[in-house]
Amino acid sequence: WLEKFSSLTNLRLAFCITGGEPFLDKNNFYKLLSGLTSMEKVDNIRIDTNAFWNPEDYKDLNLSKINLMVSFHPEKVSLTDFIAKIKNLVEYGVK
Repeated sequence: WLEKFSSLTNLRLAFCITGGEPFLDKNNFYKLLSGLTSMEKVDNIRIDTNAFWNPEDYKDLNLSKINLMVSFHPEKVSLTDFIAKIKNLVEYGVK
């Protein structure tokens, strides 16, 4: 997919990635995000997530292009822990 997206000319690209939880496949998702964020033609990448992943695993990516849509699941996490997780993500540079 990265090869195909990089071969497109005269376009600006934006992505919305949903799942399940896209961050579960650390190896392949990291490679995808690394490739997409390094492309000049990619303006932004929105990722729908529950935030149950470690931002440390993605800290060396260009996070300026990544926007998270984070869902809160009160049956899985307390509001206090959820807010702490969001603050942690922001500290790593995601929006």
